Order: sequence, then structure tokens, then C-alpha cells
Amino acid sequence: MEQRIVASLRSHLIGVIQKSIRDADLHSIAFVSRLLGKDPVSGISIQTNIDTLSGEAAYEGYPHVACLGFLIGASYPLSAHHESDFLSGIARLRKRSDKGIEPFLVDDVAILGIADGLVILEGFNAANEIDEAKRWLTYIINKAVRTRLWTSRLRDLAGDLLDGRGRLRASLDSSDTCAKSLEVVLRNTWQDQYESVPLLTRDDCIQLLGELLKLPPPDTGDLEKAAVWLRALDLLIGQVAESFFSKPDREAITQLERIKVHLDYKAQRQAKRVLLLHFAFIVLVYSGLVFLIFKKGWDVMEMWTWIIGLGAPLVDYAYFLFTLNEYSLLAFYQKTVEIRKQKLYRAGGFDLGVYEQMTNRVNLNNSSLVEPSRQIDI
Repeated sequence: MEQRIVASLRSHLIGVIQKSIRDADLHSIAFVSRLLGKDPVSGISIQTNIDTLSGEAAYEGYPHVACLGFLIGASYPLSAHHESDFLSGIARLRKRSDKGIEPFLVDDVAILGIADGLVILEGFNAANEIDEAKRWLTYIINKAVRTRLWTSRLRDLAGDLLDGRGRLRASLDSSDTCAKSLEVVLRNTWQDQYESVPLLTRDDCIQLLGELLKLPPPDTGDLEKAAVWLRALDLLIGQVAESFFSKPDREAITQLERIKVHLDYKAQRQAKRVLLLHFAFIVLVYSGLVFLIFKKGWDVMEMWTWIIGLGAPLVDYAYFLFTLNEYSLLAFYQKTVEIRKQKLYRAGGFDLGVYEQMTNRVNLNNSSLVEPSRQIDI
């Protein structure tokens, strides 16, 4: 029942993203791409053309510049002209009048996009220009009046990317589901900036997951919110599942793994000894045959040589008759190992069923709600 509810919500959110992405600004699409990343677990893969955007960033508005910033931050392959176009776009923004730049000043997503790109460019040329751009953007972030918008955390993250002052350590609005979901997603994407920020407790994760499942989901047009909900849903499911998989259980699995490895190794050694005994028997038979040939003569032992030689195909046929498998040394060895394992498991009191149930529970929690990847081109 719970899996159907989650799967239905994921399907709805993916549909909202696919419908909303057609009319969304470029920097919003790049932000979604940054959050979802290259991991197909969220069900969507967004492909972007950095060369096309780079050529437009220097002349178009701030959405192109911020979009290029997100792509640079995501470690797309860069060249000198990408850096130049990105910095040229920022320079044009800085020359705008107060009224002309006002839409950018209130766009938290765009501010994070430009900060994301500037941090990556620290190791490139044009250090003075990059430092000036960082000081300009930091000034904008610091002078802005803090709002109660659920995206305001993006501005704090942008500031910490630029100067590392720890704005993210400020308390989060615990009553806003979108803000809490955004916090989970941002922590997963920008892990270094969240090293000193306290983690959500297990109870907080469970509560937030319940809110996402119960509250009305974002609808068409809410691209950023739908992407945040989708990614947060996937991350929370994994975190809650891992939290239920308690430390005593993990320790028990570790101990069972040690026992199983020891018993499996012992079974392999015993199987090799069986093969050595068979080899010794064959050597003994043929050594005796050779000895009798020299002692009794070929005329006496010819008949026995033919009889012993026919033994090999008879053994092969008998093996196939009883096992319905073609005889080979590898198959015989693997079969012997498996038989020895079962005997050792029973003798040592190792319950293979319990071990498999405990390990499969983790794999099931991590993979049962994941849908196939879907690709969206910009």
C-alpha cells in the first residue's frame, strides 16, 4: 500500500517536471538538473548543451548566466571561452541600473547559480575579475532583507559558497515542508557547505516523509518545488530505511558475514581435497596398469586397458543420468562446494535463510521504489 502511494506521488512529480520544464527559465531547468544530478534514481536525466548556453550568456539576461553557472558548478567540461562568457555575462549584470537588475536581486535560484559557477572558477585565469564578481555578489546577498520564502535557503548557501561565513547554521523554519525538503536536497548536492550543519534526526526524517505523502503535491508550473519534492522523497526513503536498519542489526549481519566467509572457505578447501582424492585414485589406477603391463606383458593386459579406458565415458554418462548436467571438472567442483557448504552450515548452526532475509531487506528498501530513468533535453 505504502509503495503504491509513493510510486503514485513520484509519477505525479515527474509528470509535473516534464510539463513545467517546457516553459521554465533556463536557470530553473539547470537548477533542477543540478539537484537531480547524474544519478538516475530520481527518474529524470536532463541533458544540456553548455556550448550553446556559453555563447548566449554574455548577451542574454541573467537566466542564461545563472544557467551557465550551474553547469560549471556541476563540473561540466570547461574551456577558456566558457569562463570568459560566464564572466562577461556577470559584468553586464553589474552594469545594469537598479531597476534593470531588480528581477535578479529577488531570484534566489539565479543568485545560487552564479555563486555556484564562481566557486569553480577560482582555479582559472582572470583572478581579479572573479574576485570582483564574488565581492559584488556577496554584497548583494548580505544587503538583502531575509524573506520567509521557502527558497531563501538558496541565498544562504550562495553566501557560504562565496565566503564560508556559516549562514547555513542559522535555524530552519520547521513548519515549512518545502523549506525542510529543500534542506535535505541541498545537503545532498553541496555536502561540503553542510559539514557543520546539524543533520535531521530520524524522527524529523519520518515526519517530513509523512508530510510529503499527505500534503497536496506541487502542480504544473512549480518546476523547482516539484524537483525538490521528488529528490527529497527519494533521499528520505533511503534515510528512513537505513535508520530502521538498526546498529544491532548491522553488527549481526557483520558477524554473520564473517561466519559465512569462514564456512565458505572451509567448504572450498574440502571440495579441493575431494578433487585431489579423485586425482590420486586415477593416478593409482593408471600406475597399477602400467606396472602390470611391464610385469605381465601387453598380451595379458590389453583387454584390461580397453576396459579401464571405457570407464571414463561410462562415468560421464552416469553423472549426466543422475544430475542431468554435462560432466566437467568445474561443474563437479562447484557441486561439491555447494554440498559441503550446506553440511557445514547445518553443523555450525548457521541459518542461511535469516542471513539472506536481513541483507535483502536493505536492498529492497533502497531499490523497490526506483523507476527507470527518463531523459529531458534542453
